[in-house]
Amino acid sequence: MNISRIDQPRIEKPIDWRELFERYGAYWRWILLSAIVLIFAGLLTYRMQRDTFQLKSAVLIADNSGGQMSQISLLKQLDSYGISSNSSNIYNEKQVINSGELIKKVVNDLQLYYIYEKRSYLKPIELYNESPIEVQMEYEDLLLIERPVELKISYNSDGYYYIKGSTFKEEKREKFALKVTQLPATVSTQAGKIQITLKDPTQVLEDDISVKIENPITVAKYYQTNTMSVEVPKKGDIVIITISENNIQKGQDFLVRLIDLYNQDAIDQINKSANFTAIFIDGRLAILTDELTNVEQNLQTYKQQNKLTDIESDAELFLQRSNLYDQKRNENEIQLQLIEYIEDFLQDPANKYALIPNLGLTDVGLVAVIQEYNKILVSRERIASGSSHNNPTLQTMDLQIQSSRQSIQNSIATSRKGLQISIRELENQNAFLTSQLKKIPQQEREFLEIKRQQEIKASLYMFLLQKREEASLSMAITIPKARLLDAPDGADKIAPKLAIIMFIALFAGLLIPIGFLYLKFLFTTTFVDRKELESLTDVPVIAELTHQKDLDVIIDHQTNSSANSELLRLLRSKLQFVMNHPKEKVILVTSTQMGEGKTFVGINLAVSISLTGSKVLLIGLDLRKPMLAAHFGITDQAGLSSYLSGIENDYSKLIHQNAEFPNLNIMPAGIIPPNPNELMLSTKLDDLLSELRNQYDYIVLDTAPIGAVSDTFLLKRISDLSLYICRANYSDKRNLEYLNSIKKDDLLQKLYIVINDVDIESKRYGSKYGYGYGYGYKAKQ
Repeated sequence: MNISRIDQPRIEKPIDWRELFERYGAYWRWILLSAIVLIFAGLLTYRMQRDTFQLKSAVLIADNSGGQMSQISLLKQLDSYGISSNSSNIYNEKQVINSGELIKKVVNDLQLYYIYEKRSYLKPIELYNESPIEVQMEYEDLLLIERPVELKISYNSDGYYYIKGSTFKEEKREKFALKVTQLPATVSTQAGKIQITLKDPTQVLEDDISVKIENPITVAKYYQTNTMSVEVPKKGDIVIITISENNIQKGQDFLVRLIDLYNQDAIDQINKSANFTAIFIDGRLAILTDELTNVEQNLQTYKQQNKLTDIESDAELFLQRSNLYDQKRNENEIQLQLIEYIEDFLQDPANKYALIPNLGLTDVGLVAVIQEYNKILVSRERIASGSSHNNPTLQTMDLQIQSSRQSIQNSIATSRKGLQISIRELENQNAFLTSQLKKIPQQEREFLEIKRQQEIKASLYMFLLQKREEASLSMAITIPKARLLDAPDGADKIAPKLAIIMFIALFAGLLIPIGFLYLKFLFTTTFVDRKELESLTDVPVIAELTHQKDLDVIIDHQTNSSANSELLRLLRSKLQFVMNHPKEKVILVTSTQMGEGKTFVGINLAVSISLTGSKVLLIGLDLRKPMLAAHFGITDQAGLSSYLSGIENDYSKLIHQNAEFPNLNIMPAGIIPPNPNELMLSTKLDDLLSELRNQYDYIVLDTAPIGAVSDTFLLKRISDLSLYICRANYSDKRNLEYLNSIKKDDLLQKLYIVINDVDIESKRYGSKYGYGYGYGYKAKQ
């Protein structure tokens, strides 16, 4: 035989969904119970979870650089100088809004590090400002909290307040309990003293209140990374702030306070810039005041010494023209001096991140570069206050500052060169007038020179005074940077979702038992019923036998008290159709292993056939472990092995009659021989079966299991039909692959399967078969 074919893959059959449904449906009570339990657990989970709400607020970020909203259009004209537009700054403002320093201020202002809760029918509810209890700790102690401090305050009918809780310090947990007659009370813990008070001393605490005290820095970081998100749309100057909270009022207060603090921070930055400009101008005014005083004293002294009272009328024309040139030169000199002020300011290392004062330069390009430089510095200082030096945004802004500083220096050089050229041209033109004025008395000329110096100093003094007033006005009039577009009035409940929890619970309730059954079926090596067996083999099933409750091997064939008696009759009838040739008389009964009911089926099949009046011989061909003699009470040890080995030459002496079944004869196997395989190959066996065919209508061979020995395969030559016995919930499914290889190699004659020990009382069988009615089982009404 070709045993290698056992490993050949079989053609996969399509999934029988009805079979799967029936297979799992037999356990519908467990599946339903699991679904009900999990749904109840889902409802309990939903009830025990905190409600979480999402609130949104949209704000418009206004560009108030320079203190005026109208200057936004001016910044948009500076792209030709390599300066980024306002769209890039909106992302800097996003970083400021989401900065840890700003959020920490909100946490401290609203005292969000105190969390109050109560339970209402198992559901935890955050009370926020509605808590009847208020706790307080020193801020220095709060900053030292490693893990949350937990408190539970309850009031008993005995008139006492019970305070229980725990704290952690250096990973060591401390539990404490306190009983007081009234509040306020102070609890001393390793984390610090906790002051507990009733907001309304006239009221009695009705519900148990749970309090959690956390480190403010930890709370701020949690809001920054988990609770709050800041988004910037692709277009526009709008920032959308979203927060998730367990209390709606708490979320609304957080967003409103965050925007207020952001505006206050922006105003502080603008005032800081204006104040710095005012301080710088005050310093310059002090110097100019001394210089102007000296020039005016020199002018007064000169007039007194030279007794000058009026200018000659013949010099009026030259003086007017000279004054015009002098005025232009004065303006250029003022601008040149202002440029020198700014250049000295930039060269001072102490002013590396200081704002450049706005002194009224007339060079539009230079003014634009300085304004952008100041705006970058303001944004950097706001971001640096809430982050480390390793912040990528901060490093990018440092590069922008360096680039802007270089642009300012380039613009200063260009502006100085232009002013110097203009001054030289004015001096050349004025030289001509000076030559004309030589005719004027020397005293008058010297007087005009002193007068000119006095006018220059006075003009610069008035200019700085004007800028000083503008700086003061900028500090007095401030515009909020963030304009609220959508207030956080509404809140959407985002968790827990009852539908999702119920779906998960139902899904788990169905999946767990089905998964368990799947694993059970997967790791079960035995088949359950005919349907499963037929999916594993192509060998036809000719009959099924139910479980035999009686211990007797031979069942009662005379009545209908046993379902197997009728099932054996059905098998007998089918064999008449299968064995349709008169010469086909020998039925071989075998199985894969012991315990599958091979001998039980062989004996009762022989009995059932004999009851029809046919003469039947039951031969025990399991020479290695014979069982027929014991089942029929035969004490004679002689049997077939004696005939085949030559010990007994008359085989008729080995055939035993049965008093209960007259048409049934039995030839037991006899003594176990040392060479059963060789005896099976003996021609005496062929001759014996040839003679017995003429004497009997049917011959049933009880053979050895084919999974243990190969003896049965040697009997193909003498058999006409083979019944392969499989036992439900006992026979290994892997044995059916071996059976398939037997069929492919044609090792047994006309191979059919008989399923033994089927539980036909199960609902799974009852839905497909009607064995119970009339076969020893009462029909269900």
